[in-house]
Amino acid sequence: MSFTFRLGLIFALATLLFAGEAVAQNWPLDSEWIPITSGGLGVSDPCDDSQGPRDLVGTSADPAAFIYFDFTTSGPGADYMFVRMRVDDDPAQSGGLAPFAWAVEFDTDSNLDTYEYIAMANGIVNPDMVTLEKNTVQSSLGDPSDPAEVELGSWLWSDNGRIMDATSNLCGTPDFFIDFFFPMQLLYDDGLAPGSSFVLIFGSSQNAHSITDDIINNDGGTDPFTLGEGATDPIIPGGPDSDGDGISDDDEATYGTDPFDDDTDDDGILDGTEIVLGTDPTNPDTDGDGILDGTEIGLTEPQGDDTDSGSFVPDADPETTTDPTDPDTDDGGVPDGWEDTNHNGAVDEGETDPLNPDDDEIIDTDDDGIPDFDDNCPNVYNPGQEDTDGDGVGDACDDDSDDDDDSDGDDSDDDGTPDFDDNCPGVYNPGQEDTDGDGIGDACDSSSGAVGASGSGALPGCSIGGSPGREVRGVGLLRVVLSLLGFLI
Repeated sequence: MSFTFRLGLIFALATLLFAGEAVAQNWPLDSEWIPITSGGLGVSDPCDDSQGPRDLVGTSADPAAFIYFDFTTSGPGADYMFVRMRVDDDPAQSGGLAPFAWAVEFDTDSNLDTYEYIAMANGIVNPDMVTLEKNTVQSSLGDPSDPAEVELGSWLWSDNGRIMDATSNLCGTPDFFIDFFFPMQLLYDDGLAPGSSFVLIFGSSQNAHSITDDIINNDGGTDPFTLGEGATDPIIPGGPDSDGDGISDDDEATYGTDPFDDDTDDDGILDGTEIVLGTDPTNPDTDGDGILDGTEIGLTEPQGDDTDSGSFVPDADPETTTDPTDPDTDDGGVPDGWEDTNHNGAVDEGETDPLNPDDDEIIDTDDDGIPDFDDNCPNVYNPGQEDTDGDGVGDACDDDSDDDDDSDGDDSDDDGTPDFDDNCPGVYNPGQEDTDGDGIGDACDSSSGAVGASGSGALPGCSIGGSPGREVRGVGLLRVVLSLLGFLI
């Protein structure tokens, strides 16, 4: 056994070992494939602008390319993308693929000087594979043959690809379809927003990392061999994106965002970009530190068109940024918004630096053991942090702690106990006696057995269920006095 043969065998075994896990997927029905368009018409390509199975062919009636997105799970974005290309000759050889490649390149940034990803039915490598790669360096602008450098995933052709009769005969011989699929999650993990639009460039190749031969929409003669020449109409997995924020209208419902507002929370960041960043597109301050997400990432102007200018805060120092998902970026113990007190993204006079933990000073103005930034009454001693109405303002400094629209300062019976804490708010009872412990003071509780309790139910002007009576205070007091006189006699 020669060294070359053994080396090839090792490579083949390694490829099999590290190939992506096979996933059983149902192929789309013929009626489910989505025809690719350019200028609103099915993409076409003439006969004989390449050779054999590398010759992609199509007309507007019988398009040269199709796609399908599988939405198996309920999460945003497609789970799998299926690709179909029509070729003029049988691409099969020896039970697999002929030694060529059929690929689709992705332009995800609306700049056709470059492409960002390439998915490929790859018969050049051994064994035949379906591969997904990233193009990080565009050596030649606008060139589809510029090779991708970073592999994102690979799968055996036998698991993720197939060859089908096309039932068309566009160039005098039977046509064939090359079909393959791959998981979209790898693109999402790399930063592509689920539901965002992109442009595709379909073609064939003799290179395992780019398109070199025939690109759809190109006549192979006078047309320049460029990304722009082969570009399709924008593709949007899951349907239209009415506001152009990178999330399809259908997926906006999943996120709770507005399909007609590209910046639902008005923090300056497109809703789709927030999904990529890991921020909440419905909350302008995801980490709750007081600084808007857009300000934290360094925006000086909104990314979209629908941001409320009255809400957006431009970053006064975009060269420095904080983490919109971490309330204390420098881990110094003080939240970013307490260091950048005016929340404008710059370190102004009198402020500390949210990127420098050494200048974090934890202040407790009222000495109750709770730092000011976490104290619901930072200027009033309240170590228990009681907050009856749950409004974020502690009872100790809340004018209306029970949220009944009456100020806590009201004392209807002038007994020194505020109505909100008085067990008989309409009857003078400074001692707040409550013999039976039922929450209704003896002074107005008929069931307590105490002096002054008479008749059925609470006396007029007394509290039942915490609702203060509104009887004239003097009448209620007179009844109590008369009861006491009768007892003494």
